[in-house]
Amino acid sequence: MTNANAPFSTQTHSSASMEATGFSRTPRRLMSRQTAFAALAKIDELRVAVDRVLEGATLEEIPVTGDDNVSELAGGIRSVLEELCNTKNRLAEKTAKVSAIETSQAMIEFELDGTILNANENFLTAVGYTLDEVRGHHHRMFVDPGYAATMDYTQFWAELGRGQYKAGEFQRFAKGGKEIWIQASYNPILDSHGIPYKVVKFATDITAAKRRSADQDGQLQAISKSQAVIEFEVDSVLPHHG
Repeated sequence: MTNANAPFSTQTHSSASMEATGFSRTPRRLMSRQTAFAALAKIDELRVAVDRVLEGATLEEIPVTGDDNVSELAGGIRSVLEELCNTKNRLAEKTAKVSAIETSQAMIEFELDGTILNANENFLTAVGYTLDEVRGHHHRMFVDPGYAATMDYTQFWAELGRGQYKAGEFQRFAKGGKEIWIQASYNPILDSHGIPYKVVKFATDITAAKRRSADQDGQLQAISKSQAVIEFEVDSVLPHHG
């Protein structure tokens, strides 16, 4: 019988049980002090290299050296720096694209329920408001009150909240009730798990084009009403006066 009060001894474990728990009778080779200091130096080199990448240095400008003791660590540092540079370049490209869109188009951001988060100058100019006047308010401030009270409008935001994209021509109302028309897209933005967390709208003011089109339609209708129009059936025969 095993004495319950006896001190614990690793020698009482069988080889099989030690292997099962991940231990081995063969002691691990301890890292030498020289290797440990070299590894710490590499870690410090990684920190400096990361700072240089973030400041704009290219990978070619950051040599990573290593000896036999820390060659694996040096290779790992190189891989980390390569991925960091690639990520930095992709981020810079996306930032440039968004900046170009913001310069050319009106942009406004919403919570999933339609509450306004932010808007750029192009959008604010189109609607005649300042950012402080719209931030925290609901999108319904730009639509006809009758439409805002409909199920269609409620469904519009419910579908955006589920990640459904919307695009088209929309009638909106600027400050003071001024009617405007926009060509716009409502884009649900997804997080890293694919879950929508906000909506970004890109828009172009097409009010002038809409008015020109309406004027042309009105002119055509006026011409049609002012002129006599005679229609004939295919087999109609005009009366003969002889």
